[in-house]
Amino acid sequence: MLTADNLVFVGYKENARAAMQEINVLLNLSTFAESFGRTVAEAMASARPVIAYRWGALPELVQDGESGYLVPFFDIDGVLKAVLDLCAHEEKIISMGQRGREFVAGHFSQQVLRDRMAEGYERITGQPIYGERPLHNEATAARLIGAAPPTTIIIPVHDAVEEVRACIASVLHHTDLRDTEVMIIDDASSDPAIGELLNAYEARPGLRIFRASHNQGYTRTVNLGIKLAAGRDVILLNSDTIVTPRWLEGLRASAYSRPMVGTVTAMSDNAGAFSFPIAGQKNERPDHLSHEQYALLMVQATYQCPAPAVPTGSGFCLFMRRAMIDAVGLFDVDRFPRGYGEENEFCMRAMDEGWQHLISPWSFVYHVRNASFKGEKEQLLAAGLARLTALYPNYDALVRAGFSQPALTYLREASAGAQTQARGIGVP
Repeated sequence: MLTADNLVFVGYKENARAAMQEINVLLNLSTFAESFGRTVAEAMASARPVIAYRWGALPELVQDGESGYLVPFFDIDGVLKAVLDLCAHEEKIISMGQRGREFVAGHFSQQVLRDRMAEGYERITGQPIYGERPLHNEATAARLIGAAPPTTIIIPVHDAVEEVRACIASVLHHTDLRDTEVMIIDDASSDPAIGELLNAYEARPGLRIFRASHNQGYTRTVNLGIKLAAGRDVILLNSDTIVTPRWLEGLRASAYSRPMVGTVTAMSDNAGAFSFPIAGQKNERPDHLSHEQYALLMVQATYQCPAPAVPTGSGFCLFMRRAMIDAVGLFDVDRFPRGYGEENEFCMRAMDEGWQHLISPWSFVYHVRNASFKGEKEQLLAAGLARLTALYPNYDALVRAGFSQPALTYLREASAGAQTQARGIGVP
């Protein structure tokens, strides 16, 4: 077998120090979006420059052009260019390595970690951790909001078995069910395949399945779920969605990022005004990327964007804080028994009580749309909008202003950049 004369397999090393002694430059080209990047931090602490994808949390560690090079995800030509640059300018290996070591020492030393943890506890408890150390005077979101209760994901189901199958599979794959439960409510589906599918999940830990004896309509179904999830935050999740990595964590983090956030809606490819980057249409995912890869690209591009506050959330994937539900009540089943308009009226009612509704830049969920309602969409939309505007004549003006605000434009522009990047990844 022919092998390159400059390719060396050094074998297993007992510790990071021994491993770093074998290299001059670290390449981290993982296709997994690192949540921190311990290997990268160890290399920088060892004064080794790093070449990595601009992906996951690595841009928080590597300063492009200073302690190494960051290249776009899957950009092999960019990686090669960075390698050749360091080979041609060996003095950069020393200078970049030193800057990386200084960065890690200044941001991730044991003393820095100790101090930051102490500051966090001081802000939460209002008590000094180390003697007479001065406390922060500003009120913090953590103290105003309090601890987040556990979450129940409510999935109302009516027929559309293939969409339901894909939805449940994605939730189970991307959700930690140790402190989160999934509640599936079958609203008297006519397709017997739904019953067979749900039977397979009956004994699955973390899942609760309810079957209605007769069709109750969407609004009564989700109200039932909210009641059954007493004391918990809830997520209303349509059965024709596909969730992606860290979707729930992103929603929860947005919900508890500031006081008086009542609901948070995920970004989507196909959810009307909540579609990104272009609203009101389906934004196609490139075929050569998986659902997870494309969603991670989107969130990577938008994670530094502020979460826009809008007049309404969307029930395709809606995080609802229990404190708001307790204050505002449930959905209006009399005016909106079949859906379309019920979450809008609820959000307007909550706004009157001082609650905000955010779009999370940290959560991306795919949506088929209308798999259960089929041809009824236009009729239900028109009826729901008529009832809504009769109750809130200013609704249309608030929506136009909310969905044209600079924060939302910024979020769309960031996601558009991710879509452009996605189209070029992996394409010869």
